[in-house]
Amino acid sequence: MVKQGFLILLLFWAVSSDAFVSSCATYDIENTHPEKVRVGIVSKCMVKGDTLYLDGAIDPYIIDELRVYPTTPIRKVSLNSDGGLVKDAFEIAEFIRANNIETFVRKDAVCKSACTLLFQAGVKRVAHQSSIFMYHGARFIPQTSKQISKLERCAKEQTEECHDFNEQKYLALKETTDQLFQRYREYDIADNFYELYLSLPEDPLWYEDGNFIKTMDWEMTALESMNYNIVQYLAP
Repeated sequence: MVKQGFLILLLFWAVSSDAFVSSCATYDIENTHPEKVRVGIVSKCMVKGDTLYLDGAIDPYIIDELRVYPTTPIRKVSLNSDGGLVKDAFEIAEFIRANNIETFVRKDAVCKSACTLLFQAGVKRVAHQSSIFMYHGARFIPQTSKQISKLERCAKEQTEECHDFNEQKYLALKETTDQLFQRYREYDIADNFYELYLSLPEDPLWYEDGNFIKTMDWEMTALESMNYNIVQYLAP
């Protein structure tokens, strides 16, 4: 789930890809415990051989990191992320699938929210049995105290203004969520995965993070995910 402030920060990252300079290989993710580097609003990465190790947020720079190695193409992406923006996840996932890249979630790592689309795009999907996956629909992330107050108020009031506000947000987010789960399906997830997700209990605190779909987050282990053709192979 993307935290408040992440969207604001992205406004300052509108850098042309022509000016992009890779920041990978700046530290050793591979030998760092995932919990130490997962939380945050920016991504950190390391390239070792043909593998891109990615920890942190799904941000607009990741696609450039994948494209910046034309002489040594990336063949595997190791993921450890709480999520990011869906629009960036769409682009990165397309690149992963089009270039026959494998995806991996290492020991004690997580792949949540937008990260799961990147993982599902892998032509071979491997995860350690200790890893965790989490799925949910698109969210409206409030960026100001005024937006937060309106979300809380309209979750309880039945005024015409609130009805129109809730309906508008729901329809927009439902469309994006439909697209997200359709993309999962195109990347070989179980045909009934979206139906199963929508059948989950309602989130009683949906208004706190703009969850207008109102379905609770769906968290599962790597082993459980194999029932839906998410993880294909468990790593020892």
